[in-house]
Amino acid sequence: MLSMYQFSHSRSSANLVFEPAQIVCLSHNAVCLYGEVVQLVESTQICWVRPLVLTQSVEYSLRSLEFQRSAEKLIRDLRGSSDLLLPAKLFRNALDTEVIPLLVELNQVDCSDAYQATSRRVINQLIKDVCLTYPEAFQAR
Repeated sequence: MLSMYQFSHSRSSANLVFEPAQIVCLSHNAVCLYGEVVQLVESTQICWVRPLVLTQSVEYSLRSLEFQRSAEKLIRDLRGSSDLLLPAKLFRNALDTEVIPLLVELNQVDCSDAYQATSRRVINQLIKDVCLTYPEAFQAR
């Protein structure tokens, strides 16, 4: 199965075009980072993204029943986190049908200091994992 990066990278060598205020998604393993495009530097294909929400699939395994459920998602509010500058080819357009329910759920998310600290650790780990998994995406052309 192709990862989201491999899919977007292999489909075309043409430059990606994202518009300001567009919602994009960076998917890696069971984590999806949704963010708002602030600006796309077309000459370098670097995307300035303001993180909004991060989802993590939660898998429960009950060994006695040999049952796994992966439909549940843990949602993290990232609206207070730092902006990101990442290669545009790591992102895809987010669909309205996937983003709107997440934005509605943000009003119910815990906003304590401990929660925010955990959210920062999760996004930092995601970015580290993406950098280690796709080093070629960060090399100059």
